[in-house]
Amino acid sequence: MFTIILDREPLDAYAHYCLARALDRTHDMSGAHHHYRLAAAFAPGRRIYEDTLQAFLRRRGAATSPGIEMVIGEDIEDDPSHDEIDDAATG
Repeated sequence: MFTIILDREPLDAYAHYCLARALDRTHDMSGAHHHYRLAAAFAPGRRIYEDTLQAFLRRRGAATSPGIEMVIGEDIEDDPSHDEIDDAATG
Protein backbone atom coordinates (compact mmCIF):
# COMPACT_ATOMS: atom_id res chain seq x y z
CA MET A 1 0.00 0.00 0.00
CA PHE A 2 2.76 2.49 0.88
CA THR A 3 4.54 1.81 -2.39
CA ILE A 4 1.36 2.84 -4.23
CA ILE A 5 1.25 6.08 -2.25
CA LEU A 6 4.92 6.71 -2.97
CA ASP A 7 4.41 6.10 -6.67
CA ARG A 8 1.95 8.99 -6.62
CA GLU A 9 3.60 11.15 -3.95
CA PRO A 10 7.35 10.39 -3.84
CA LEU A 11 7.99 13.20 -1.35
CA ASP A 12 5.53 11.90 1.27
CA ALA A 13 7.68 11.55 4.39
CA TYR A 14 4.99 9.70 6.34
CA ALA A 15 4.60 7.07 3.62
CA HIS A 16 8.39 6.56 3.56
CA TYR A 17 8.39 6.23 7.34
CA CYS A 18 5.53 3.71 7.36
CA LEU A 19 7.11 1.67 4.58
CA ALA A 20 10.40 1.70 6.48
CA ARG A 21 8.67 0.39 9.61
CA ALA A 22 7.01 -2.41 7.62
CA LEU A 23 10.29 -3.35 5.93
CA ASP A 24 12.12 -3.22 9.26
CA ARG A 25 9.60 -5.63 10.78
CA THR A 26 10.02 -8.05 7.89
CA HIS A 27 13.82 -7.85 8.22
CA ASP A 28 14.44 -6.05 4.92
CA MET A 29 17.17 -3.94 6.47
CA SER A 30 18.39 -2.39 3.24
CA GLY A 31 14.90 -1.25 2.23
CA ALA A 32 14.10 -0.06 5.74
CA HIS A 33 17.32 1.94 5.92
CA HIS A 34 16.61 3.61 2.59
CA HIS A 35 13.08 4.67 3.52
CA TYR A 36 13.95 5.76 7.07
CA ARG A 37 16.55 8.06 5.54
CA LEU A 38 14.13 9.48 3.00
CA ALA A 39 11.46 10.07 5.65
CA ALA A 40 13.95 12.09 7.68
CA ALA A 41 15.07 13.97 4.56
CA PHE A 42 11.60 14.95 3.42
CA ALA A 43 10.47 16.15 6.86
CA PRO A 44 13.42 18.00 8.37
CA GLY A 45 12.88 18.75 12.00
CA ARG A 46 10.44 15.87 12.59
CA ARG A 47 12.20 14.27 15.52
CA ILE A 48 10.35 10.97 15.25
CA TYR A 49 11.84 10.30 11.81
CA GLU A 50 15.36 11.34 12.80
CA ASP A 51 15.23 9.49 16.13
CA THR A 52 13.90 6.33 14.51
CA LEU A 53 16.64 6.44 11.88
CA GLN A 54 19.30 6.86 14.57
CA ALA A 55 17.83 3.99 16.63
CA PHE A 56 17.76 1.81 13.51
CA LEU A 57 21.42 2.60 12.80
CA ARG A 58 22.37 1.78 16.40
CA ARG A 59 20.49 -1.54 16.21
CA ARG A 60 22.43 -2.38 13.05
CA GLY A 61 25.68 -1.79 14.88
CA ALA A 62 26.56 1.66 13.61
CA ALA A 63 27.98 2.81 16.95
CA THR A 64 28.96 6.12 15.44
CA SER A 65 26.76 7.21 12.63
CA PRO A 66 27.39 10.24 10.44
CA GLY A 67 25.34 13.34 11.06
CA ILE A 68 21.76 13.14 9.86
CA GLU A 69 22.41 15.70 7.12
CA MET A 70 25.20 13.57 5.63
CA VAL A 71 23.16 10.38 5.80
CA ILE A 72 20.11 12.01 4.25
CA GLY A 73 22.03 13.73 1.48
CA GLU A 74 23.62 10.46 0.35
CA ASP A 75 20.29 8.67 0.21
CA ILE A 76 18.53 11.37 -1.75
CA GLU A 77 21.27 11.27 -4.38
CA ASP A 78 20.84 7.48 -4.66
CA ASP A 79 17.05 7.59 -4.89
CA PRO A 80 15.58 6.94 -8.35
CA SER A 81 12.94 9.62 -7.77
CA HIS A 82 15.68 12.23 -7.31
CA ASP A 83 14.70 13.99 -10.54
CA GLU A 84 11.11 14.32 -9.27
CA ILE A 85 12.46 15.74 -6.02
CA ASP A 86 14.49 18.33 -7.92
CA ASP A 87 11.43 19.23 -10.03
CA ALA A 88 9.27 19.66 -6.92
CA ALA A 89 11.90 21.82 -5.23
CA THR A 90 12.28 24.13 -8.20
CA GLY A 91 8.57 24.18 -8.83
